[in-house]
Amino acid sequence: NPITINYVTISGNSAGGGNGGGMRIFRSDVTVNHSIISENTTTNSGGGLSILAFSNATLNNLSIFGNSANN
Repeated sequence: NPITINYVTISGNSAGGGNGGGMRIFRSDVTVNHSIISENTTTNSGGGLSILAFSNATLNNLSIFGNSANN
C-alpha cells in the first residue's frame, strides 16, 4: 500500500551501516509533502534520504539539508 507523509521533520538520526540516515525507501510507494530532512548521518550512502530499488517516491515541498554520508 502507498504511504503518504505530511508535515514532518526527520532530524538527528543515524544509520550506522545502512543507507538513508533520515529515511530509507525500499520497495515502496511513498509521497512526502511539506517536510524537512536535516542533520542525519550514515556510514554508507544517502545521508538524509536514500531511494532504492523498486521504489516510487514523490517529493513535494521537501527541504533536505545538513545531512552527511561517508560513501
